[in-house]
Amino acid sequence: MKKRTKRIIFVLVGFLVLTLGFLWAYDATYSMDVIEGTTINDPSAKNHVLIASQGSDYKNQVVDEVCGALKNNDTYIKVIDVTTIEEENATDYDAVIILHTWEIWEPQADAAQFIAQQTDLSHFVVHATSGSGDEIIEGVDGISGASVLHDAEAVAEQIVERTKAILE
Repeated sequence: MKKRTKRIIFVLVGFLVLTLGFLWAYDATYSMDVIEGTTINDPSAKNHVLIASQGSDYKNQVVDEVCGALKNNDTYIKVIDVTTIEEENATDYDAVIILHTWEIWEPQADAAQFIAQQTDLSHFVVHATSGSGDEIIEGVDGISGASVLHDAEAVAEQIVERTKAILE
């Protein structure tokens, strides 16, 4: 084999290894965990709220704070991972809260598909996170931001305010 061919192969293999390494590092840094579903309060409560989220320190804190603020308001709360949201019927809930991230310049697929299937989004509160903090699904009155842990409490307060307004 000629030296030039060997160099080209070496460069291509090196490029492939670097690309795969970058993709692995990106996924390890920015991928979301799957959360374990839970319920709070009795289903016979006056209000029913669905929270669909992805797992990260930031989103987990937001969900915990939202649940803490709503749990004493005669409200049944069901928390699920956003990847299982297609199993839910939005009309079964007085409010639907979705927390999702943008993945490769697109909203999380399950969240986007569920939202696109709805004819009435008036009882939805959607929080999208992205690196820029500016992304939101088109047509949704939502909250966008970056996953900055020290902002979690303020975002949770916004979600709670919007949810309480829906429930009134």
